[in-house]
Amino acid sequence: MLRLPEEVDVREKFHLSGRPYILAVSSASHHKNFRLVVEAIELLKATDYDVVIVGGGMPMLKAVQQASPDFVKRVGYVEDGDLKALFRQAACFVFPSLYEGFGLPPVEAMTLGCPVIASNLPSVREACGDAAIYFRPTSAAECGEAMMHVMHDSALRDRLRTQGFANVQRRSWRLTADRLLTEISPWLPQR
Repeated sequence: MLRLPEEVDVREKFHLSGRPYILAVSSASHHKNFRLVVEAIELLKATDYDVVIVGGGMPMLKAVQQASPDFVKRVGYVEDGDLKALFRQAACFVFPSLYEGFGLPPVEAMTLGCPVIASNLPSVREACGDAAIYFRPTSAAECGEAMMHVMHDSALRDRLRTQGFANVQRRSWRLTADRLLTEISPWLPQR
């Protein structure tokens, strides 16, 4: 596979192995439920892929990396360009949130061609549609199973990537504006 120079640089910059990886991006906020990903990682004990964690301020992540240094890589805060490259290269993105008004991070991942594994919240399901694999945000086992399933099934990753691009197209500003205009046009004064 041909890699763009910026993407090669991001792997070198963060000292990532050449193995496929699951990307997790989170803040320390409780509702982001990052603890679930940590628990799922501990259950996985992966050998053929890595988990790359983006975000900061979480002592528990340092503990997980120390306990499983072979496959967990914590990179901290990253610049937007680096984050985009990390999404593009990831085998999948995991989004375990307990509460979201709208699941924007998974849609951003889809925009960059990254398959999504997400909590089954109604708002996240609305945002992602059929373009994600879902799990209960209270089940580390389900999260871990979803991660393993996506990591070991390239056809599933390809399908999620294709469905993700289609999902993003349905959410473009232009389509949204056209739909809104169609809905309100009967009530607008005619010229």
